[in-house]
Amino acid sequence: MRTEEWVGQRLGTDLVWGVRETFLRYVEGVGGAVEVVSPAVRTPEGAVRFPLSRETSGQLEFSGGVAFRAHRGALHVSFSDPSLEPVHGAEGGALLTVTDTSTGSPARIVLATVDVAGNVALADEALALFDFQYPAGTALDPIAFADPLPGG
Repeated sequence: MRTEEWVGQRLGTDLVWGVRETFLRYVEGVGGAVEVVSPAVRTPEGAVRFPLSRETSGQLEFSGGVAFRAHRGALHVSFSDPSLEPVHGAEGGALLTVTDTSTGSPARIVLATVDVAGNVALADEALALFDFQYPAGTALDPIAFADPLPGG
């Protein structure tokens, strides 16, 4: 399935993504916090719901952010405004890009690759975001799409 077909068949417009369940459990298990930046919201299951802000030429741009903090600030992973940018070719899929807001100099990076089934793998460019704790290709939580929340 080509990326354009995958994007066209999505159910809903909001991006729902748990990032990595074991990472979330770790952060919260050591007394850290997961903070969601509006208009994103946390789902009852713990994932983050990013509302669609713009769609152009198959690229989907979402709004909001999330920050993971623990160990009195020694662990700080934050990013905002994810986008899915189609990858053309036989494999299809997309690049999940975000604005890395973990440092004083926010920068747009490729966080992960997404296949047409919604499976997500950590990209080389995002290794520093996670302090090199995960190798490239590490499976992250799959993405899903949902209808906008009422009033959203």
